[in-house]
Amino acid sequence: MRPRYRRTTLAICLGSMVLAGAGCRLPVSHDQRSAGAVSSALLGTRFARVTTSRLVTGNAVLDELDDFITAIGVDFNVPVSETVDLQAYFGNREAAGESVDPFHGPYEMIFEGWYIGVGAIGHSRPDEEVDPFMFVGLQYLSVDISYWDSAGPIFVDDEEVGWIAGGGVEWRPTASIAVAPYIKYFDNQTFGEGTRVGGRFNFWLDQRWFLEVSGESPISESGHALGLGLGFRY
Repeated sequence: MRPRYRRTTLAICLGSMVLAGAGCRLPVSHDQRSAGAVSSALLGTRFARVTTSRLVTGNAVLDELDDFITAIGVDFNVPVSETVDLQAYFGNREAAGESVDPFHGPYEMIFEGWYIGVGAIGHSRPDEEVDPFMFVGLQYLSVDISYWDSAGPIFVDDEEVGWIAGGGVEWRPTASIAVAPYIKYFDNQTFGEGTRVGGRFNFWLDQRWFLEVSGESPISESGHALGLGLGFRY
């Protein structure tokens, strides 16, 4: 299956998983916001989200090889107290294409990476319009590289452990809109490292479903990302 079709199939499968999960509800703790609460907050609520992003990695080889690198991610948020949330997430990113090396001639390469991680978010003003937060996460990363040129194929597998940390604020101006700018540092080995500023804009379709537009831009190194997501509180 060609890379583009694999990405499309993966996006459909992940989206179906979130849609299927919409009917699954856990008992609501008295310390947590319920799905029926009139609030645009994501922090302090149970939610699941699927996001697809367009990436510019900052890696000259990958960005020249594929001018439309995409990433797909799924994440889950579960509050464990009034001010602390736990997160679990996984996803995929892939670059594929053909190019010409000045020494070895034309070649074809597929770069595919998977990650799975866990993290925690602490936020200090859960009932206020502006809620500052800090986050930290640990990731396991797996990379598969397939390369073909006139000399034959080369296949490389690599595994790494990365981490991420940062902070920001979640601003909830209305019951249907939330905006969360943040800054983060990440060290994900093969996936890149550096400091970025980013943010997300959430628009609630009702008290369960929301749309999300997100983006990141580099301060130090590595590229930027622009994403679109769909999620629900449960």
